[in-house]
Amino acid sequence: MHSFLFMAFRIKYIESYSEKFMDDQYNRLTESIEDLGRQGFRLIQRRNGYRYGEDTVLLSHFASLQLPGNKRMVRAVELGANNGAASLLLLARRPNFKIVAIEKQDCAFELLVRNINLNHQSDVIVPVLGDIRDIKNLSEVIAAENDLCFCNPPYFRVGSGPVPNREDNEDRLESRFEVHGVLEDFLSAASYSLRFGGIFVMVHRAGRLAEVCELMRKQKIEPTQIRFIHPDVTRPATAFLICGKKSSASGGFKVLPPLILRDTEGQICQELNDIYNSEG
Repeated sequence: MHSFLFMAFRIKYIESYSEKFMDDQYNRLTESIEDLGRQGFRLIQRRNGYRYGEDTVLLSHFASLQLPGNKRMVRAVELGANNGAASLLLLARRPNFKIVAIEKQDCAFELLVRNINLNHQSDVIVPVLGDIRDIKNLSEVIAAENDLCFCNPPYFRVGSGPVPNREDNEDRLESRFEVHGVLEDFLSAASYSLRFGGIFVMVHRAGRLAEVCELMRKQKIEPTQIRFIHPDVTRPATAFLICGKKSSASGGFKVLPPLILRDTEGQICQELNDIYNSEG
């Protein structure tokens, strides 16, 4: 069975299994519950709000590769966690994480807490209702002591970029546009949270690469590797995954092989299929 058909089957099964139990977990009219495809983790999402996508999956996979070994406890911070998809996907790959997940939007934070509880990860993921621009006043984040900081920040400045179909959908607008912090705010918060030699990982749009590298260095995070994401082999990169190290000397920057998402007929490539479906 094709992997995506199998995933669709699992989602359908979960939605139909034990209807009474599921009604206790989410509102069937306004929300859906998805199987994240590993470790039995699930995610409640709003049908008409922000919904995690491919970038979130790629971010969590890329972040999981940056710190070697699975024995030592890794202290991590997610900036702008929304409903918790990235933190849960990372934790499903690397169970030795302790994650502080920061989210400002009340509605997203409520989902974040519910998803942490749904997956019984309240002892591992610490939800924080707060503003990343005010990270120094968030008691849950200890300055300069975290091994990893990761984020999937809003891609567009306010007033630029495509507007969601439902312009009155505040959840989607605030997830897509820099309403609660511009790019430098995220990098400043990352720099504050990371220890010497700590790792920063982010996914962003290709058009903002120069700005990202400039701001990373301004915040004392030296870019160490990048991987460009291409829709297919015939099209330019639309996004990139970047990794940096706090207070590291320059030099040794690596450009990794491109990540090609689909072939020219629109079928997903083997590597993307493996990222979605492999447990490693």
